[in-house]
Amino acid sequence: MPVVLGSATPSLESLYNVQRKRYQRLHLHKRAGGAQMPTYNIIDMRGQTHTDGISLPLERVIKRHLEAHGQVLLFLNRRGFAPTLLCAACGWQAHCTACDARLTLHRTPPQLSCHHCGLRLQVPKKCAHCDQTSLLPVGMGTQRTESVAQQLFNNVPIYRIDRDTTRSSKKLAERFDEINQGEPCIMVGTQMLAKGHHFPDVTLVAILNADAGFLSPDFRAPERTAQLIVQVAGRSGRAVRPGEVWIQSFQPDNPALISLIQTGYPGFAAAELEQRIKMGMPPAKPMALIRAESVNPQEAINLLNHAKQQFHNIEALGPVPAPLARMSNRSRFQLMLIAETRPQLHRALQQLQIPKIPSKLRWSIDVDPYDSM
Repeated sequence: MPVVLGSATPSLESLYNVQRKRYQRLHLHKRAGGAQMPTYNIIDMRGQTHTDGISLPLERVIKRHLEAHGQVLLFLNRRGFAPTLLCAACGWQAHCTACDARLTLHRTPPQLSCHHCGLRLQVPKKCAHCDQTSLLPVGMGTQRTESVAQQLFNNVPIYRIDRDTTRSSKKLAERFDEINQGEPCIMVGTQMLAKGHHFPDVTLVAILNADAGFLSPDFRAPERTAQLIVQVAGRSGRAVRPGEVWIQSFQPDNPALISLIQTGYPGFAAAELEQRIKMGMPPAKPMALIRAESVNPQEAINLLNHAKQQFHNIEALGPVPAPLARMSNRSRFQLMLIAETRPQLHRALQQLQIPKIPSKLRWSIDVDPYDSM
């Protein structure tokens, strides 16, 4: 029985299987219903005048679409008001006490929140380090974007759609019913809006910050970022009226972004796959991560070192701290395994022997990890 995998942004693993004749690729060259593909534009944010992250050129584009009775989607994959609360006097930043992560400032309700362990604290009135009151929100979140949109475009409804506003499917359906009345409005949202939703009256999608994903140390991040951009761009121009996509970037000459804009996802994916093959990274070679975490860091390190000594025919890198090295007061480390073939990797993992471990030590094996967090 044939299996059909359908996606506008297939993974590099799927494209590699196409190269190796394991999959047959079928192209759909037209959008459903005959709608036109949206056009892409980049706004260079360097030296650009902006209001809390919305540049003056983008402000003009939004106004043009609203005046033409279109709907606008502002995409920012970050909840809260600002990702950092910083002291302008001494540089102190609000950090989670249980994780190696900054606390996110929320305004509704007002609180500092850790999006990893769920810690919530009151917003301080003074700096915890120098006792000054010069605390500033730095960076953008959906709450801040919602606020500035209300300030700049107070004549249209603003809908913020993220996990903080739509915790139930009923609430989400109610929001979509209001939006699909077709009146001009602005949606501010995270990846909850990126795919699976049909907004026939959206004519503009604006991606407010495309840089973070392309600059991540995770080798899969550019692929995920490109997929997300294409998926959210697909909300624009899905009916009769053509759509536009505007992308704000402080690195408009980033090769990955340029490749995506000029050659589309197929061209980007082909170039990214070629790079992965040259580097000997997945999907060209299979990978696994052995993760260990404990309140006692040495316990986790000892377990991974014990495991590493058992791998003789495959490459074992580490152990090293995980990108998020501490979560919920537990230190996290990982060992990366890269093999020439998948059977070789599986044999090595099947032969792995782990002795009895302390009760508070946790470990796991992740084959073909989607991310390295």
